Amino acid sequence: MSLDKTTSAGAVIVAFHPSREALADLVRCYRQQLRHVVVVDNTPGGADLGLVVQESGGELLELGDNLGIGAALNRGIDRLMKCGCFWFFLSDQDSVPPADLAARLMTAFCRLQGFGLRVATVGALFLDPRTGHVSGFPRKNSCSNSHHVCPDWTGLVPASYVITSGSLVSRDAIETVGPMAEELFIDYVDIEWCFRAASRGYAVYGEPAAVIEHTLGDRTVSFWLFGRRQKALHSSPLRIYFQNRNYLLLCRLPHIGLCWKLLSLAKRTAAVLLYMVVARHRLAYLRSALKGFRDGLMGRTGAAGER
Repeated sequence: MSLDKTTSAGAVIVAFHPSREALADLVRCYRQQLRHVVVVDNTPGGADLGLVVQESGGELLELGDNLGIGAALNRGIDRLMKCGCFWFFLSDQDSVPPADLAARLMTAFCRLQGFGLRVATVGALFLDPRTGHVSGFPRKNSCSNSHHVCPDWTGLVPASYVITSGSLVSRDAIETVGPMAEELFIDYVDIEWCFRAASRGYAVYGEPAAVIEHTLGDRTVSFWLFGRRQKALHSSPLRIYFQNRNYLLLCRLPHIGLCWKLLSLAKRTAAVLLYMVVARHRLAYLRSALKGFRDGLMGRTGAAGER
């Protein structure tokens, strides 16, 4: 596949009540590297982003309502396909990619293909600007919670999954593996798609030379545990609902790895206990957590409160 970025690649940026200035900077950054940049506005009623996106060199696709991250990505990818793109860079609105992200990920993708691998996606490392922490990639087929940056024989890092933002997927993979799971609405959409791709013989890799700034969670919280000051990601009660619900929905799927299911069970349980200690509105978190587990057991999908 050609590395001609001006004709074959585009970016999908999902927006939800975005900062106009930050969104404009993000669109310009991708537009300097790629020919097509599509901003999918997931804001209910729209966020009036037309002028901002146009002046930054992008194209705006308004959904009119919050249809979830999966639906937004799928609509954006469909639009890029109609533009003739074969490469799709995926991004959240709060990510800050480097100026050479496209070149690095496309080169890595082609390198893996040159080894005869069927590649689903290649992702970047992410740096949380609030803490300065650089994440690794989740180890493939491992029940350990550790992330790593250790390359295999390809010179790149095999992973069980990569996060959506700062990742590159190909048209071939999308057409074979299928679209993102819209029924999950928000959390674990990237995890489900990567495991589904792996079950169909595709490889998932990380490129440690590509680092984007990206924030996980709404904020970080500090607390004392065993005489040491700890830091943890802090999400809203609504996100806790989706994480707990979607964890159980993914547990129903045969292509989701057993190690991920077991590790995530421990993480979801620990998260609920942590919020009971450090959260200000403990009852709200407990209700959301229990509702998420209930709806996951019942197989409910879509936006929270639709049923």
